[in-house]
Amino acid sequence: MMNSEYISNPLFENDGTPQELKSGEEFSDLKIIIFSVEDKPYKIQHLYKNIKVDGYVWKNRDGLKELKNAMHAVSTTNQFYISPELNTTVHPKKVLEITDFDVFLIASLSTESLQEEISKSLKKKGCFTSSVNAIEKRLKFLKEHFNASNPTHLVAIAKDFGLV
Repeated sequence: MMNSEYISNPLFENDGTPQELKSGEEFSDLKIIIFSVEDKPYKIQHLYKNIKVDGYVWKNRDGLKELKNAMHAVSTTNQFYISPELNTTVHPKKVLEITDFDVFLIASLSTESLQEEISKSLKKKGCFTSSVNAIEKRLKFLKEHFNASNPTHLVAIAKDFGLV
């Protein structure tokens, strides 16, 4: 008769091999490092803030070296590790949080809506920031932040980031 601690759990396939693990919950202390070619700030921010991964390494020419650094850092500290090239994506003072308002503005621009039409749409939705002046200021700020030369260029950049 088998020792009861080796009885397989229904969470694992019973292949006749004694199982020492009872469930995946036994891995709750595992560190998670993402190793990806993705460099879009909003995706990295999502993994960092919402999924609570322990590290993010960008697959580039130095990716394997950075992965080794990340594994060492994550195993010896409780701090989030990120490739140096992407550090500004999670640094709280340098990150621009894209709001639903920003996405709406850019999406409206992508359909060639005029700022006056965007203002009317926002007023219909009951949005408190709906004046043409507020829209102009925010679009100017977004263009400067993304180094866009004009509204069309801003839309193109936003599409590249997957925002619209």
